[in-house]
Amino acid sequence: MLTRTSCVSLVGVPVDSLSMRDTLDKIEAFINEGGFHQIATANVNFLANSLRVPELQRVLSSCDVVVPDGMPLIWLSRLLGQPLKERVTGVDLVPQIAELSQRKGHSIYFLGATEEHSRIAVENLLKQFPNMKVAGRYCPPCIPLDEQDNTTILNRIRAAKPDILLVAFGNPKQDLWLARHRNDLNDLNVPVAIGIGGTLEFLAGVVNRAPDWMQNSGLEWLYRVVQEPRRLASRYINDFTGLFFPMLRQLLALFLQGAPKSLSYITLQHCGDVTMLRLEGGLIASDMERVCDLLESDPDPRRHLLLDMHQIHYLGADALAILLRLGSLIDRHEGTIWLTGLNQHIAAILRPCNAGHLLRTAKSSDAVVERFPATNGVEKYHKKHVQRLQHTEALRYLA
Repeated sequence: MLTRTSCVSLVGVPVDSLSMRDTLDKIEAFINEGGFHQIATANVNFLANSLRVPELQRVLSSCDVVVPDGMPLIWLSRLLGQPLKERVTGVDLVPQIAELSQRKGHSIYFLGATEEHSRIAVENLLKQFPNMKVAGRYCPPCIPLDEQDNTTILNRIRAAKPDILLVAFGNPKQDLWLARHRNDLNDLNVPVAIGIGGTLEFLAGVVNRAPDWMQNSGLEWLYRVVQEPRRLASRYINDFTGLFFPMLRQLLALFLQGAPKSLSYITLQHCGDVTMLRLEGGLIASDMERVCDLLESDPDPRRHLLLDMHQIHYLGADALAILLRLGSLIDRHEGTIWLTGLNQHIAAILRPCNAGHLLRTAKSSDAVVERFPATNGVEKYHKKHVQRLQHTEALRYLA
């Protein structure tokens, strides 16, 4: 089931519109709910890396929550006409989680950073929140992701039984590691895992934070470059140049669509091993919510989903964010999602997202249906016998 929050797609990364208070409420709700939930704290570097690393784009789309850790993300959302509530940084979030732990008794496990930085950061948090419940700490060697001793890491987490796992491997390593071990962490009953990047270095006092006025004006990056010019200057330049044209193309494509339009008609059909939705009108966030509600209430779901968008003339950045998360959810369950009939503007909106692994396109609905014939006794689809489909449902919504 999709996590329902207001969100916006920034070059293919769904980012949630949450305040700090909202984020803490989500964390507490996830703990009470059980299962496994991944949270990412995204900044410009995340967006740039997601365009370079398709697996990261898939991972960020699959996260239960992605908060904007950086003012440029807030600015981009405003340009798209879908302003995010506020910046939620990892450096601000971790102390709030420590306070939540002290108040509610939730245990925290710190994974990553150097031994010295991790130790000092936790000691500083305990000075401020003496009743914070620390489940443990572990600082594995800083080596490539594929070379890590995951058995040792998971065994330590198993013994600690934390409610909240904070992973400080840096992006994209931390987020990829969490996604690859989603099932393991779910089996270990770890309800919340958050990638926190270099937060422990800040909390340990190794890296100084910019003054409030620089944070609020979006100039914290400049303060950090002055502190670490060799490491950060080239990264910021590469991130900016890598994002500038994809973001510009997305903005232009959204603008050329004209005024927002709402969904006016949905038809659901089962065709072989495919659930096909024919859509008419436009897609904004509330319309994608209706699509998700319809799919969740479907008594006879299929593995693959086809959205026939011949009659769709508008796709909002908020609807695209939900569509990406839907694609990720279906992908996680070994299914696929297909889009057909895209007009030039919608195709242009999707192109900068680099999300072809989640949202596949085809020339026609027939081509997709023929690709996935009936399985497990489901009646095979034939164009000449649409009336024989097992389940057909139509819902009409007024714009």
